[in-house]
Formats: sequence, structure tokens, C-alpha cells
Amino acid sequence: MRKLLLSILLVLSLLIGCGEALQENPENLKNQEKEDGKDNQQKRIHELIELYRRRDSDSCSFATEALEKIGKQAVNALINALKSDENEWVRASAAGTLGRIGDRRAVEPLIGALKSDKDRTVRVWVVDALAVIGDERAVEPLVKALEDKRDLAVRTHAAGALGNIGDKRAVKPLVKALVNKDYNLRHSAAQALGEIGDQKAVDPLIRALKDKSKGVRSSAAEALGQIADQKAVDPLIRALKDKGSWVRSSAAKALGQIGEQKAVDPLVEALADEGEWVRAHAAEALGRIGDNRAVEPLKKLWKEDRNKYVQLYAACGLVRMIGDDDAFESVIRTLRTGKRELRADAALLLGKMGDERAIEPLIEALRDKHSVVCNNAAWALGSIGDKKAVEPLIAALKHEWNWVRCSAVEALKKITKQDFGKSYENWKEWYEKSKGK
Repeated sequence: MRKLLLSILLVLSLLIGCGEALQENPENLKNQEKEDGKDNQQKRIHELIELYRRRDSDSCSFATEALEKIGKQAVNALINALKSDENEWVRASAAGTLGRIGDRRAVEPLIGALKSDKDRTVRVWVVDALAVIGDERAVEPLVKALEDKRDLAVRTHAAGALGNIGDKRAVKPLVKALVNKDYNLRHSAAQALGEIGDQKAVDPLIRALKDKSKGVRSSAAEALGQIADQKAVDPLIRALKDKGSWVRSSAAKALGQIGEQKAVDPLVEALADEGEWVRAHAAEALGRIGDNRAVEPLKKLWKEDRNKYVQLYAACGLVRMIGDDDAFESVIRTLRTGKRELRADAALLLGKMGDERAIEPLIEALRDKHSVVCNNAAWALGSIGDKKAVEPLIAALKHEWNWVRCSAVEALKKITKQDFGKSYENWKEWYEKSKGK
């Protein structure tokens, strides 16, 4: 009987407890669950940041990938680490991860670290993060960093960051950097001026075609191609005779971007250059210009050149000019069966051509075993802009490599005019809702 009474009392107490629990506001219970979830996530974020102290590549890569997936919820903790952690590698890694997340709340703290952090590595990573975020608030601080004579590495990275942001306020200081005594800074300044694309840089870049460094001359030629001012045509034709093969290659490529008929004969002559990349980029340039004088020389190059890259570029030139079916099929075969680097180049070239026949082969290439091919295929699909690529590109957001995911996001934004970041779930949800529309 005693045991029975105790059992009854136990059941009654449980029922009373349950009744009290049921009387509790369900919203309060949900809020408590959310708070517990937030606490657990913040704990996880701090554990991941702690991994940076190990400094080994596996731990750091794991932490960065995980924090990037957490995204905006990790920003405050990363900012705190950037501002106050005594370990310079933690601060540098926090800066890099903030850049990859891309949240604009990080811009002012990053600018603060650029001005005040005493460690060079931290400042370089801060500059690179500001470049990725691309916020115009960073322009003036980056210009100051570009002109700071104390730290050449930071100056060189600042030039690249200014090019990435693309603000014309940077043109004058970058032109000044074009004549700096350091090769790396001149090289970065030339590249940045090309990315900004301001006409005021044309004359300084033409002068840079005579720089004593082959690398600077090559970068200047590429930049002139990006700006595409007719004034650069004659200097670039002369650069086809430069002693440096990479300079000649960049000049050929630039002449194709400008598209001046005057360059056709010099470019046909360059098809016989001893440098394979000079021949390849001359073939690409002739395809872009589209003058029929180049058809037969390109056919000969495609059939007879012993270099696979030259054959690929010549085939693409013919496809662009006359839509040659055999040449197109040879490009697709290269995309499917060529060596890794050839497959990667084939994907890029197909994107530049914009031929819709390439869509299905490029979708297949998103599943290539090498990330560089997947990355280039994603870029190419975005360049072509066909909506058939949307679902495969969303699937590519699960790719193990970050740069493939980034290219897939940019392609999706370009095709759909939507922006859900790198969130596979958000893109998938939007796609499912919009399919029937």
C-alpha cells in the first residue's frame, strides 16, 4: 500500500509539473531555445577563432571555411579579435575572414587596423580584405597606405586593392606609383590603372611600355587593352616587337580588346612568333577583330601548330569569326578531354565567345575533378548568361573550394539579378519559388 501511495504521489507531482509547464508562455520557451542556440553558436565561433593560434594550414583553413559559412553572426567576434587579440596571426586571420564574409560592418574596423596595427602581415591582410569588400570608404585610407614609404608590401597590396575598388580618386596616386623605383609597386600600379579604366592613365601607361622591367611593360600593355583607347594602338603594335615574349603576348591581347583594323596585318605576322603565347593571343585578337584577312592564317595555325594551346586559341578565333563548326567541336573536345590547364582555358574562351552551344558542355564542366576547371566554367556560364545554368550553378554552391563557390555566386547574380550570397539554402528556396513564374 505504501508503494502504491508513493507511486500515486509521484504521478500527481509529474502531472502538476506538466500543468505548470503547459501554462508557461510557448513564446518564452521558443525564445529560451533561441538564446541557448545563440550561446552555443557564439561558443562555437570563439572556438573556431582559437584555432588560428595553431598557425598550421589545416586548422586555419578549417576555421576560415566554418566561420565563412556561419557568416554575419561571426562578424562581431572577428572584429573583436582583429581589434584586441594579442596574437598577430589571429588578428591577420580575422581580417582575412572578414574579407571573405564581406559584411560592410567590418569596413571601419579594418580601416582602423590599417592605420594602427603595428604588424605588417596584419596590415597586408587588412588591405586584401578591404579589396574584397570593395567599399568606397576604404579609398582614402588605401591611398595613404599607397603613399606610405615605410612599408613596401602594404603599398603594393594597396595598389591592387585600389584597382579592385575601381574608384577614380586613386588614378593620380597610382600614376605617381608607376615611376616608383620598386618593380613590384610599378607592376601593381599598372594593373590597378587597367582595372579602373580611366582615360587619364593612357599616356602614363604608354610611357610605361618603355619601362626597364618586362613585367611592368607587360602589365602596362594589358592595362591599355582594358582601357581600350585608340591612342594606344601604334605603341602596342610597336610592342609586338618587344624583346620580352610576355610583353609581345600582352600587346597582342590588348590590340584584340581595342579592336582596331590597323592591327590585323601586324597580328597576322605575330602568328609566326617564336613565343607560343604570342601566337595564341594574336589568334585570339584576330578572332575578336573579325577581319576576313585572318581566316586562312588562322585555319593554318589551327591545323599545323604543334602547341595545343595555340591550336585551341586559333580554333576559338575561327569560331568567333566564321562560326566554324569543326573548330567549335575541337574546343568542346578540349574542354572534355584535354589536360587540366587546357580544359580550364577552353572554359574561359567559351565564356568569352558567348556561344550558346557551349552551355551544356560548360554545365558538365562544373563537375570536373579539378577546381580550376569548375571555377572557369562557372565564370563562363555567368558570362553567357543563359538561365538554364541557374540550377547547376546553385548546386555548385556546395563545392568544396571557396573560389568555385564565389564564381558561382557571381554568375548567379549576373544571370538572375538576385543576391543571396553563398547561401545554398536561400538560392535554392528562391529558385523553387520562381520556377513556375
